[in-house]
Amino acid sequence: MALSKKTRTIEIPVETEAEIPRGSLTIEEFAISQGLGRTLTCKLLQQGVIRSYKIGRRRLIPVSETAAFPARMLAAAEQAG
Repeated sequence: MALSKKTRTIEIPVETEAEIPRGSLTIEEFAISQGLGRTLTCKLLQQGVIRSYKIGRRRLIPVSETAAFPARMLAAAEQAG
């Protein structure tokens, strides 16, 4: 009996892409790109671990965070020993 890993996909409407400033990701897009869940991503946003900004009611994350976030986590892990 083989176990299958459940996966999920998020469909992003084309209209949404036009509303997002270039160089920004939604919380869902960032979470998927980092292999994180939305809940953990939101928790890290609240703690200030992930940089973000708001436009209206939308919370957006700069694309630069896709590289900066893992680098900060790795540096913190190395310091902790």
